[in-house]
Amino acid sequence: MGVITFFKHTAQKNPVLKSVGVFTSINFLTKGVSFLLLFIYTKPQFILPEENGLLNLFSSSILFLMPFLSMGILQSTSTDYYKLDKNEFKNFFTTSLLLPILVLVISVAGFFICSNWLQTAYGFPFSFMLLIPLITFLTYINEQLILLMRVNNELRKFAGAGIAKIILEFGLSVVLVVFFAMRWQGRLTGIVVSYGLLGMYAFYYFYTKGYLAGRIKKEYIKSELIYALPILAMQVSIFALNTSDKFFLAHFTNNETVGYYGVACTFVSVITIFCSAYLSYLFPAIYQMLSTPVPDYKILRKNFTNYVKIMTAAAIAITAAIPFLYKLFINSRYHHALEYYYLLALGAFIWAITFYFYSFLLFYKQKRKLLLLAMLTIATSIPCIYVFVKYGGDKGAALGVLVSYAISFLLTCIFTKEYIKKIFS
Repeated sequence: MGVITFFKHTAQKNPVLKSVGVFTSINFLTKGVSFLLLFIYTKPQFILPEENGLLNLFSSSILFLMPFLSMGILQSTSTDYYKLDKNEFKNFFTTSLLLPILVLVISVAGFFICSNWLQTAYGFPFSFMLLIPLITFLTYINEQLILLMRVNNELRKFAGAGIAKIILEFGLSVVLVVFFAMRWQGRLTGIVVSYGLLGMYAFYYFYTKGYLAGRIKKEYIKSELIYALPILAMQVSIFALNTSDKFFLAHFTNNETVGYYGVACTFVSVITIFCSAYLSYLFPAIYQMLSTPVPDYKILRKNFTNYVKIMTAAAIAITAAIPFLYKLFINSRYHHALEYYYLLALGAFIWAITFYFYSFLLFYKQKRKLLLLAMLTIATSIPCIYVFVKYGGDKGAALGVLVSYAISFLLTCIFTKEYIKKIFS
C-alpha cells in the first residue's frame, strides 16, 4: 500500500510524470509479452528450438512486410495530428486507410505466389501465406490505435487495451501450449486471436472518434505516396539492421540455430522494447514542441539527456540480468548464446540512441535525407551482416549487427548534424 500511495501522490503532484509512466509501462508490457513467454516456450517439452526458430522467422517476416504496408502513414499520423484541424485530420485518416488495405490484398497474393519457395527455403507452412499479411495489417491497426490514444491523452483506454492484449496473448497461448500441447501452433493462435480482437476494438475506436467518416481526398493519397518512398526505405533499413540476420542464419545454418539465436535476440529486445515504449511518449512531445513558432531546444536537450541516462541504466541492468535469467529459466540447449548476447545488447543500445535523432527528419519530412540515409544504411548493413553470418555463424551475426548499428549511428549523426548543433549549442 505504501508504494501505491507513493505513486498516487507523485502523479497528483506531476501529471506529466503520470502520463509518461502509464504510456511507457503499458507499452513496455504490451510489447514484452514474447519475452515473458520465453520462460515457458524454451522448454523442449512445450516447443522445440527449431519450432522457436520458425516462430522467429514468422515475426521477422511481419517486420519485413510492415514498411510496405504502413508506407510511412504512422509517421504522418503522429505529425499531421498537430498540423491539421480536427475535420481535416479525419479526411487524412480515412484516406490513408485505403493504402494499407490495398497492400494487404497485394501481399496475400504475393505470398501465395511465392508459397512453394517459402516452404522449401524456410519451412513455412501454407497457413503463413495468409497469416503473415493479416497479422502485419492488424499490427499496423494496433499501432494506429496506440498512437491515437497517446496523442488524445486517453490514459485509461490506452491502459485497458494494453492489458487486454497482454491477458489474451499471454493467457491463451499458455493454455494452448501447456495444457493442450499445441506447441508452436498454440503460440501462433494466441497471437492471431489477441491481434484480431484488438483490431476489432480499434475500428470501433476509430468509428466513435469519427476518423472513419472523413472524405477521400486525392491530395492525401498523392502526398502519402510521395512521402512513402523515403519512409519505406527507412523501414527497410531498420529491417536490414534488426531482422535480416535471422534469414541469413536460416540460409547458412538451420531453424534450430535461428531458435537459439532468436531467444538471445528476444532477451536483448527488452532494451529496444523499452526504447520504443519511451519514445512512443517522447516523439509526440518532440513533435508538439517543434510545431511551435520558436522551438525551445534547451528543453529538447534536457529530454535527450534524460533519455540517454534512462536508456543507459536500462541497458546495463538488462545486460547484467540476462545470464542469471538464462541459468534460472532457460533450457541448457540455448546457453550457447551467452557467448555473444552482450554484442546484441550493445547494438540495441546504440540503436536506441540513434533512433532518437530520426524524430527531426520525420517531423520536418526531410525526404531526401531520409531516403539517402536509408539507402546508405541498407548498402552497408546487409553486406556486413551477410559476410559475418557466412563466416561466423550465430556469433558472427551478433558481431555483424553491432558493427552495422555503429555505422548507422555515425551516418545518422552526419545527416542530423544541424539539429544536433541546435540541441547542444
